[in-house]
Amino acid sequence: MSKLIKILLILMSISLVFSFSPERYKKLTEIKSEMLLLTHRKLKVVDNIYQLNNKVANISPDGKPLENNQNSKPPYTRQLEYNRRLLIEEIKKNEQELDYIDKRILALNHDIRLCIGRN
Repeated sequence: MSKLIKILLILMSISLVFSFSPERYKKLTEIKSEMLLLTHRKLKVVDNIYQLNNKVANISPDGKPLENNQNSKPPYTRQLEYNRRLLIEEIKKNEQELDYIDKRILALNHDIRLCIGRN
């Protein structure tokens, strides 16, 4: 995550130091905007995955969180298993979205290198 922020800072400093053609500057500005949006989205997805993992660990048969007593385990029920499966499916969807975001960030990094002339 800090690598992404460093790239964004470098991108902003490059746009101030070097004079780019208007097309290049526009492209870099678009990339910067998309990177910021992706970073924000990535943080939301990671937070959502964290919360879902906590729910999977603490779910009771009626869908309410367990009490603070760590030793209390809910009895196994079909509803409990169904609720856990739903949460695990949601976690997998979020992880797929996270993979997509990471791939898009890598593609944007490549676009930045092309814009500033580094291969």
